[in-house]
Amino acid sequence: MVKKLLNFMLLGLLIFSVLHATAQPGISFDKYHPNNEVRQILEKLQKENPVETKLHNLATSPGGETIQVLEIGANLKGVPAVFVGANFEGNVPLSTEGALYFAKMLFDSAQYTKNLKWYILAQPNPDAASGFFAKTKYGRTVNGFEINNDVDEAVNEDGYDDLNDDGYITQMRVKDLEGTFIVSKNDPRIMVKADATKGEKGEYKLYDEGIDNDKDGQYNEDGEGGINVGIGFPHLFPRNKKEAGLWPGQTPEVYNLMRFIYDRPEIAMVFTLGNSDFCIAPPKGGRKGGANLQNFKIPGRYARMLDADPNQTFSMDEVIEMMKQRMPAGAEVTPSMVAGMLSLGAAVNPLDEDLKFYTKFSEDYKKIP
Repeated sequence: MVKKLLNFMLLGLLIFSVLHATAQPGISFDKYHPNNEVRQILEKLQKENPVETKLHNLATSPGGETIQVLEIGANLKGVPAVFVGANFEGNVPLSTEGALYFAKMLFDSAQYTKNLKWYILAQPNPDAASGFFAKTKYGRTVNGFEINNDVDEAVNEDGYDDLNDDGYITQMRVKDLEGTFIVSKNDPRIMVKADATKGEKGEYKLYDEGIDNDKDGQYNEDGEGGINVGIGFPHLFPRNKKEAGLWPGQTPEVYNLMRFIYDRPEIAMVFTLGNSDFCIAPPKGGRKGGANLQNFKIPGRYARMLDADPNQTFSMDEVIEMMKQRMPAGAEVTPSMVAGMLSLGAAVNPLDEDLKFYTKFSEDYKKIP
């Protein structure tokens, strides 16, 4: 069922084209839609299908935008559900359009809504997504959560500046005795690293386009926002990145989404559209988190439980065998379970049977013209 389901999603999203899609009257896919139009489309779909749909107000972003989830199959009870989220980073508007178009397609596909519930989140990061429609564009991925990046008395006082007024933030070169770049001999528009072995001496430094607005000697060090909704979740939380926030779920979009899914145990699968791409390149087997899961010591209280020496190192397979001896017959013990119980860090490699699906899914995707 899962394979057939995702094959359907794959075909549907490949068929989708912003230039040629035919849609219900009043809903067109010939352009990217700003946040207010995304909400209008979701509300229109809900009003046209009032029995089987429900529109949930998930959260209000720090920038004051309402975030909505469309539930398809609200009239169904006791059935599994699939959650589809798109454009978490906010800078891939095509994925939002894909989620909206996919929601529309589901109403024409009774086979996949008869005994299955869907949740569609087309715009989880509206603050960042609004940057695509701004006069000046720079691929914004953070919301409007105020973060004082340079820890001074002001917030957002030194951001990017469109110096040549072309509508895009790119890069600029500044002559500097400590610079490490020189002008390319092949193209004067390009900067390359100076090669000291060839007698080259750097003449320029490269900066993102802008000026030193607060006159502190730094360029663009305290710009707009915020937190990147796409990396603000607990799994592999990047604590060293300011744009992830201070802790997982610090920003309301992330916290309320986790609460939403936790409160709906019928959700059996999550499918994302956007920067995370397992269609072209499936995940690799054997990927691990930060811990060495093949050579580690067992924490004291668990070592006593397993009658193991806490000063000895064990492989994952050895620990799994120890645990199986103390589990009911037939109980499954996985590396992820062991890593979580022993606080060894995240085991991020997919299970072997899941990896087969990812690989087949990618192969099918690349065959479709």
